[in-house]
Amino acid sequence: MNQSVCAAPTKLATNERKMMAVRALAGAEPVSALAARHGVSRPLVYRQMHKADVALDDLSSTEQADDQSKVLFSLPVTKRWL
Repeated sequence: MNQSVCAAPTKLATNERKMMAVRALAGAEPVSALAARHGVSRPLVYRQMHKADVALDDLSSTEQADDQSKVLFSLPVTKRWL
């Protein structure tokens, strides 16, 4: 009996999921071909693509640049302390 891809899910290593998502985002390979090659469903590939896209957006956000210029603490210096 021929089982569908969804009926027999396979565990992918983290790096395999990352590379699959990167290849899908880059358009290097069709989503259906990636899913078939890794033995997973297309919705899983789309979910991984979305996660990778969100991670890339987080990396390129300007909010991180603002974090580097924030004051971490202040040390008031008074005349008495000097």
